Amino acid sequence: MRHTVEFEYEIGEHVVILALSIAARVDSLSFDNNGPMYRVIYWKNRERSQQWLYPWEVQSPIGPDVGCNDTVGHYV
Repeated sequence: MRHTVEFEYEIGEHVVILALSIAARVDSLSFDNNGPMYRVIYWKNRERSQQWLYPWEVQSPIGPDVGCNDTVGHYV
């Protein structure tokens, strides 16, 4: 049986990790028994990290022109 899954964020889209208040970029999408998940890439303390997060753990950046400086994980 096939199902179409719609994700709120797309690969490459900037998001904010709510628990860290840090900018990140979605690099992978997954859907399993727990629902949709996003793997996000972010920089913190000069180290690159990635985590799988649930939709309630991320949000869109505020403002239409907000981008992400991927080298430091801060908004520009």
